[in-house]
Amino acid sequence: RPLMSGICGSDLSVLSSTGSRYLSAVTSFPFTPGHEVVGEVIEIGNEVLSFQVGERVVLEPALGCEVRGISPPCEPCNSGNYANCERLTEGNIGLGLQTGYCHDTGGGWGSQLIAHEKQLHKVPAQVPTSVAVLTEPLSCAIHGVFQAKIQKGDTVLVIGCGSLGLLTILSLKAFAPTCRIIAVAKHSHQVDLASKFGADYIVKSGKSSYSELSELTKAKLYPLILEPPAVIGGSDFTFDCVGTQSSVRDAFRWTRSHGTVVLVGMPKPSKIDLAPFWAQELSLIGTYAYGIESTSTGLRKRSFELALELLPQKNIQDNLLKLTQNQFPLSKYRDALKSAITTGKSRSIKTVFDFRQNSIWYKDQE
Repeated sequence: RPLMSGICGSDLSVLSSTGSRYLSAVTSFPFTPGHEVVGEVIEIGNEVLSFQVGERVVLEPALGCEVRGISPPCEPCNSGNYANCERLTEGNIGLGLQTGYCHDTGGGWGSQLIAHEKQLHKVPAQVPTSVAVLTEPLSCAIHGVFQAKIQKGDTVLVIGCGSLGLLTILSLKAFAPTCRIIAVAKHSHQVDLASKFGADYIVKSGKSSYSELSELTKAKLYPLILEPPAVIGGSDFTFDCVGTQSSVRDAFRWTRSHGTVVLVGMPKPSKIDLAPFWAQELSLIGTYAYGIESTSTGLRKRSFELALELLPQKNIQDNLLKLTQNQFPLSKYRDALKSAITTGKSRSIKTVFDFRQNSIWYKDQE
């Protein structure tokens, strides 16, 4: 039973029909949205050994071979990239990349959903529900940082300071602490949070952003007609945490030659000028979800495990609580969606549904 469920940018893209049609091929209809879920176990199967009724858990929504009951697993699942499963039409559940986009599983915006025990992780007792609901997007950010393989002293540019951008900054500070972080934020409340999360420099997006980034990276600007300047130089790594045509354009421009662009935000359909990518001989990494990461100690851990190890830290909790202040009961879904869409006016970072509000079924878990 969901206690809290987040509203993801991908959910908004589906509801507004502005997202790519590509992923509709691996979605089964009708489905209940919601894949950023913290909930309470209310019933278990006869063979479930890892969980008990009443435990608070977060959902890892990927529907890979293990969840589908497929053996032997496909190559991506076997290598730890189970979010990239190649057998999405097989097994004992219907088509779907994730819970929240699969007809058979239900989703976090419903009163109940079903999950495989391998999809669930226990929430440490000291972690508030309002923090635990961020485990899934934090795991996505952690996966992106591990994919990038950032080296000591690298300059990293983070474009976008919504939830994914801020969680990427948090992940960079946790797992690549020697890098220099420059963040580009759209709204004033995002500027303040980017500083609290650990960005070394914050640039407000707008007309002066190119000149400010030029000063910070020592890159040279060359004016162009009817479009932003060409850029020579820039950051070693650029994390695009927005996914719009303009953010991808800027990511390609602001990454130095032989640098790496990391697409964290779900890209929207767009026409992108690939000349900067080609001319600077850049590398491009897509980071769709999460998986099993190779840590600096040689251990292999799930992105979700690494996220849940961070959440009990008091300073991290204090910052993360600032991200989920816009909370709504499901009955106020119109207000919730408006909050999630109009982030400048609502000052929302992560809008969430709180199923405990006005309900006799839920006790306060905080």
